[in-house]
Amino acid sequence: MKRLLTVLGVLFTCAPIFDAAAAEKAPEAQAAHWRVETALRGRINRSGVGTKSSLGYRVPLWRSSHLLLKGAQVEAGTELALSPASIEPAVFFRVTPISPILLGISAQHLRWFGAFGNLSHLPGHRPDWSPDVLHARSWKRNVGQSGTGYRLVAQAMLRLKLGPVVGLFDTHYKWIGAEIPPGASFVPAAEDLLVARRDRILTHKGDLLYFVRGRPNGARFIMAGLHWEGHDTRVTEVQRQILGGIVGWRTSWGGPWHMTLAGIAGVYTVDPYRQGQPYVGISLGLERIWIGD
Repeated sequence: MKRLLTVLGVLFTCAPIFDAAAAEKAPEAQAAHWRVETALRGRINRSGVGTKSSLGYRVPLWRSSHLLLKGAQVEAGTELALSPASIEPAVFFRVTPISPILLGISAQHLRWFGAFGNLSHLPGHRPDWSPDVLHARSWKRNVGQSGTGYRLVAQAMLRLKLGPVVGLFDTHYKWIGAEIPPGASFVPAAEDLLVARRDRILTHKGDLLYFVRGRPNGARFIMAGLHWEGHDTRVTEVQRQILGGIVGWRTSWGGPWHMTLAGIAGVYTVDPYRQGQPYVGISLGLERIWIGD
């Protein structure tokens, strides 16, 4: 439990897989609708816990039954991520011009409370930011301070479906910054990577999923598959890769309410300090759809 509280939180990103997994879309994609989603997410090594909620309004681009067009839509909305040491409101805009492709942008304001060693900075762009160092700083008094920052994200996702098999390839390019001295660096909990005062992060993710029961856009399903992700910071030159398996289960009750439980278990194949060590992430999410007139 003590180790769990050493981290600010997590924006573990396995849950969006189930929101955008299929080229084939649910019936509500043919009408404008509101969507609200909230998820409790956590990970082990580095341990963390947090919540992320979003409210969006989706409008279909085409009224067509064609496979490539019936999932086309635009969505705009707000998000709010909370952790024991930070609050991160955001706005986002996403467009699906054709069903296999999703493009998005978001702007996020970061505010740290000064708890658990954050916001704190490390000297230079090549400091020791090993797990032991970060753990010690999390419990050291007068290390954390309140502060603000930003995160801008551009996203592109390719989604392919063949029968019960779904393939996803997702790329994020992030611009991130915080109020720390010039030349210093810090470790934001969401990324868990060493970044400079003003830095950029390129992230790739790939998933190959098999739906044992149900469909990706269905109210109920069980799926399993392979997961890979890679991260690369520009200024601090940190690289990380994770390879593992992913499982997911979705159910529904009361009509438009959906609950999704997902988990990733893998290993750090590339990392400055954790190479060969295990990685575990979980997400429990609730989603509600309101169909417009």
